[in-house]
Amino acid sequence: MNASQQKQCLNILQNVIIPAGIEWQAITKAVSAEMVIKNWLEVRGVLQGMLDRGEITRKKDVFVELYYGKATGMPELCALWNQLADIPVNDEDELDEPFHTFPKGTPRAEVWHWFEEANSQFKVQEAGGVIGAGHPFLSL
Repeated sequence: MNASQQKQCLNILQNVIIPAGIEWQAITKAVSAEMVIKNWLEVRGVLQGMLDRGEITRKKDVFVELYYGKATGMPELCALWNQLADIPVNDEDELDEPFHTFPKGTPRAEVWHWFEEANSQFKVQEAGGVIGAGHPFLSL
């Protein structure tokens, strides 16, 4: 995302967040309506910049906390991982349907990165296709 795109994204976020509060689904909807985003982590970076500058404040009960990975335990991640296994991807390895907080078209690698960022114990390479009974992750 170049500087111009970051500014455009910042303007969208300010228009969505300031009146309504931080809600990731509203953010993705608003940004997607005006921009093509290949990596939603870049949008999160703009959002983090707003937090760092004090333009917005983070509240514990706000949904975006899950996106930031502050409140996601292994049981929740394992359940989400199993749901992700049912989401089709297109030829460009992007989600073909929305999943969790990620809109359709999100690169699958970005979703994988979110899992690992949400909990340092979650390792995509160790997860496998489905996390079933007896999987080591379930004991973490």
